[in-house]
Amino acid sequence: AEHPAAGEVAEGLTVPAGTPVIYLKRLRLAGGEPLALQWSYLPASLFPGLLAADLSGRSLYEYLQVHYGVSIMAGRKMVEGVVADRRIAQALHVPEGAPMLRLSGTNLDQSGEPVEYGVTLYRADKYKFYVDF
Repeated sequence: AEHPAAGEVAEGLTVPAGTPVIYLKRLRLAGGEPLALQWSYLPASLFPGLLAADLSGRSLYEYLQVHYGVSIMAGRKMVEGVVADRRIAQALHVPEGAPMLRLSGTNLDQSGEPVEYGVTLYRADKYKFYVDF
């Protein structure tokens, strides 16, 4: 769907509030089990026709590279602990209030421009994040 950017989405993409953005929601599965919910917001002006694309089972980033010449080269993410509300709990087959890991942030293209703001909720009982520095 297409929505006007607001709040953290507009800030993450560094666009004025109200700028049209493409909104994609995807459920991540492993072995048929739901493990994460992902929301992506992309400037609509950069990706005409994206909403008509069939992204089932495809990498969004690969699709952006092949069809738009946009490569995700860098990003900045924040990880925080949250709990599942009723809607999230139902989608991920966990109890309401279950611990979740929320990863949010902006991805930049090869020119250093923001091209995606994303939020992913991961089941804390199924994911671990490792950081090398």
